[in-house]
Amino acid sequence: MGSVTTGTPNYTVFEEICADFLAQRKAEAQARDKLLGMAWVLRVLLKTKFGRVPKWAEARIKTASRLQLKRWALRVYTEEKLEDVIPRT
Repeated sequence: MGSVTTGTPNYTVFEEICADFLAQRKAEAQARDKLLGMAWVLRVLLKTKFGRVPKWAEARIKTASRLQLKRWALRVYTEEKLEDVIPRT
């Protein structure tokens, strides 16, 4: 009889794929959390200076990029009206 070689499966490739997947998800979650944090800070600044944040401004904040949120947050200190911080369109 011939011998059949059996060995333990090599999970190295599978483990690498899983590690890459988890690293990517972690990076995505960190980026999302940073964006949410920046949006929260902007809302606090707006509420402190202007009072209630209108729905149109909330909608703009929800779709803004990180750079745009930063620009708007800095404008809170120099502008007198909310519409000058976050233009309606």
